[in-house]
Amino acid sequence: MSRVFLSHSSRDNPQAIALKQWLVEQDPGLADEIFLDLDPVTGIASGERWKEALRRANERCEAVICLLSAHWEASRECLAEYRTAENLGKLILCARLEPLAEEGITGEWQRCELFGNGPTTGIRVDVDGENNTVVFLTEGLQRLHRGLRRAGIGAEHFVWPPPNDPGRAPYRGWEPLEEADAAVFFGRDGQIVSGLEELRGMRSSGVKSLFVILGPSGAGKSSSLRAGLLPRLRRDDRHFLPLDIVRPERNA
Repeated sequence: MSRVFLSHSSRDNPQAIALKQWLVEQDPGLADEIFLDLDPVTGIASGERWKEALRRANERCEAVICLLSAHWEASRECLAEYRTAENLGKLILCARLEPLAEEGITGEWQRCELFGNGPTTGIRVDVDGENNTVVFLTEGLQRLHRGLRRAGIGAEHFVWPPPNDPGRAPYRGWEPLEEADAAVFFGRDGQIVSGLEELRGMRSSGVKSLFVILGPSGAGKSSSLRAGLLPRLRRDDRHFLPLDIVRPERNA
């Protein structure tokens, strides 16, 4: 399953290819993590229905990068991809290729500018047998890369041992894992993604409601909250402000 979906207009194919190429150069582990429909390995296979393939890839991913341009805003397919991601509670990262109106359907999300004044990075790509050089603002690329790393769901995206507790044991015995243990809390990526999507959906709807983690004793409910959801919500500080744990016990 690709963890990142790259939404772009077909008129911006060179830019989309260049962006994925640059991100993979910075972090080779992203090679199989970014879904780009044009990619011969991770993209849409020959004979596959492209609309259905795009919908499935969007639903399964953890984050969506919207490569914004006038072409993107004029594309019904791109807008549908965005709406699907928004409705599913995905984390959305926006990167602009050119000046656009500040307000729009993506206005809530923080944007990275890949154009403008400053040092630039040129990326050579091959599109339909032709060599192209795509130029991006270097600061915007680096900002997008940082945002993508911060959005990482897997335990491998957290530091171990914790900088403030270098001698911390990875095995906690009967104690639940805490936020500091996010790097060694494996095997729950699917549940974590589902939980984050539910919480983002609750936030965007504006309806006051309650999110409950339910399971038998010893199933790992506390660890799922403390080492799973809370560290990732704390990274998304533009949208969430996690509070301290409260244990009312008999004093509710």
